Amino acid sequence: FSSRRRHTRSLCDWSSDVCSSDLGSEHLFGVPAEEAQHNPGAIFERIEAPDARKLLTATLESMQNLTPYDVELSFRCRNGKRKWLRSMATPRLQPQGSTLWDGVAVDISLQKTAEIALRESEQRFRNVLDFSSAMVYLKDLEGRYLFVNRRTAETFGVPMEDWIGKKPSDLFPEDVAEQFIRNDRRVIESLRPRQVEEAFSLPGGRRAHFLAEQFPVFSSAGDPYAICGFSTDVTVSKQSESELRLRDRAIQAVASGIVITDAQHADNPLIYVSPGFERLTGYLAEEVDRKSTRLNSSHTVISYAVFCLK
Repeated sequence: FSSRRRHTRSLCDWSSDVCSSDLGSEHLFGVPAEEAQHNPGAIFERIEAPDARKLLTATLESMQNLTPYDVELSFRCRNGKRKWLRSMATPRLQPQGSTLWDGVAVDISLQKTAEIALRESEQRFRNVLDFSSAMVYLKDLEGRYLFVNRRTAETFGVPMEDWIGKKPSDLFPEDVAEQFIRNDRRVIESLRPRQVEEAFSLPGGRRAHFLAEQFPVFSSAGDPYAICGFSTDVTVSKQSESELRLRDRAIQAVASGIVITDAQHADNPLIYVSPGFERLTGYLAEEVDRKSTRLNSSHTVISYAVFCLK
């Protein structure tokens, strides 16, 4: 091997002992090669229990079928440091009936440490997004879901594991799916963030409105590979806006003069006068001094029906 300090090569008779071992065993396990040959338990006892059973199972199957094995194992060095290795060996049946393995153990600690760090990072990422009140999702450029948070799954009543790899057309009614696909396409075509309102019926029949903020996701090479979206339920605010517009139309239609002032200020400044007020007084809205309850002409203090906002 080109780097014998990072690899261990051994001829191992599982039923008895390690027949030969190079200096890599000392670097990998902290066990000198001579000790490993005379006392193989010094190596095997350092393998963590679940992985030791995995190695034993793989070895027995290899011996019975005379097929190679390839397993990943974690172990503790003599200094207490945890490491990982990949053990690969090919069996050879000996004339006397024993089995001899020609094997290699490769230190994969850096790779496994990076994998664990990545999984932990992904779990933290999911924990944060799962507690978000917004629906969060990630799709590839073909529209297949790569990730959804718990809020998304709960909103649509579809388990989280049933989203991955599916397209909107696989999950939603045609009209809802077409709306999502159309909005996704616009983000892909422009490669720019986009904000859009989406309205659809949820399971159970409730009509809901969502404000979706979508943006493209780029690789380290600068190529787009996904779309991310945050969708917030704005149904209540949309209903409030609708009610306010209806109320405004009703006020506009009232024949009586209506004036609204802000009672939080000492001089009760005007913030609204109705068309009815204009008809009754002959004063246009723009002639009213909004900073006080007096008209610009200073002739009259307004004495019509006043609604004070507190």
